[in-house]
Amino acid sequence: MLKLFKYKNVSDFRKEKLIFNYSKSLFIVSIKVVAILISIFVFMIILNLLSNSYLNLVISILGIIEISIIFVIYHFIRKKFYAKL
Repeated sequence: MLKLFKYKNVSDFRKEKLIFNYSKSLFIVSIKVVAILISIFVFMIILNLLSNSYLNLVISILGIIEISIIFVIYHFIRKKFYAKL
């Protein structure tokens, strides 16, 4: 986008159109990121309502290590399972 301002032979109308398209795509991507973060937050709240110790597990260092180990094991098992298909 910054290179666009350096070009002298590009018309202002074309620059405006390109900037609008860039900003529109950036806005859509940021809305998707916000929606994902909100859904994760809502999911964590629901899990916290079901289990009182869930939030303590997620916040603690030991819980983060446990979740990371479980995710790595799950990832390797899933990769081996789908490699056979």
